[in-house]
Amino acid sequence: MSTEIATWNMIRSKIPSFPSPTAGRGNECLTKAEIQSLGGDSLSIEGNYGNNECVILDHIAKVTWEYTFSASLTSLDFPATGSILKIKVTSYKQKYINDRDTGIQENVGWDYYGGSDWITINRLSFDEVSITPQENDTESQRNTKILFTQYESGKPIEININQDPGDVTWEYTFIVTPPSLIFPAIGDTRSVSVTSCKEKLINKKHTGIFVDVGFSSSVSGNGFSSSGTSVTASENTVTSKR
Repeated sequence: MSTEIATWNMIRSKIPSFPSPTAGRGNECLTKAEIQSLGGDSLSIEGNYGNNECVILDHIAKVTWEYTFSASLTSLDFPATGSILKIKVTSYKQKYINDRDTGIQENVGWDYYGGSDWITINRLSFDEVSITPQENDTESQRNTKILFTQYESGKPIEININQDPGDVTWEYTFIVTPPSLIFPAIGDTRSVSVTSCKEKLINKKHTGIFVDVGFSSSVSGNGFSSSGTSVTASENTVTSKR
């Protein structure tokens, strides 16, 4: 092992992220306190040095971290009625010294941003969230995105959320009032009131939206005829009901 004292330029050659030297100090040695202050987490110093002592170059180790950030799901599809889905998040960093894996792993915090007012996000634990959309009572599919971001590294994960449109069905109403007509023997024309419509239901829930539905009319039996909602009975010239 070399016993060469580390100068500012030497440290920077070994650890590229180390700050550039100030004017005229490139070939000066730095004290342990200066090296730690300037290098931060990008290096470590081996050996017992006082804060004001210079350090042997080989005793300065480059420290790097490899960040991992992933999600168990990145695209979520929900039915119109809504449901709950959970996402597991893996977020950690692995420590390397002089490009060698140390086996040291640390969790790294993360957060989420975005979404829409129809989405509820609950943080269940450090590594898990639940996503719950409200019921979609519209006739259109809706979409939104949530962004997970890892602290320190700034790594992003985009979560795409899709929800089906509401299920549209129709409920039909057909009412004739009165349901029966009685005519005198001399005959007459009488009318009925007809309600013929359908109401739109979304996810089996009433919307209050009604649409008229056409209908046809007909009569059977001798002496009877119809036009629209009117029924005409001709004179009954026999002695029995018809």
